[in-house]
Amino acid sequence: MNYINLGVLRYAAAELAAAEQTGRRVTCMWQPDSEAPRCDREAEYLVPDATRVSAGGDIEVAALWFCREHLELELGEPVKEQPLLWPVERPEEVD
Repeated sequence: MNYINLGVLRYAAAELAAAEQTGRRVTCMWQPDSEAPRCDREAEYLVPDATRVSAGGDIEVAALWFCREHLELELGEPVKEQPLLWPVERPEEVD
């Protein structure tokens, strides 16, 4: 089972909306190490509980944006396609 806090979802939606309004891109935050520059490609995925090493050497858990290539690198396998939401049953469809 996967889950995501609605606060994280709201924050991500607000960040995406602000980016669209100003014409900027939301970019991949992947880094091979804390001193390397970020990937900076267009992000396609939000990982709500990603881990990274901070500049101080601490392990941080945070929501991070990823491009497909770097998410697959982190997962060690291809990204699985995701349904948007569980379909809502209409009363006339239930037997």
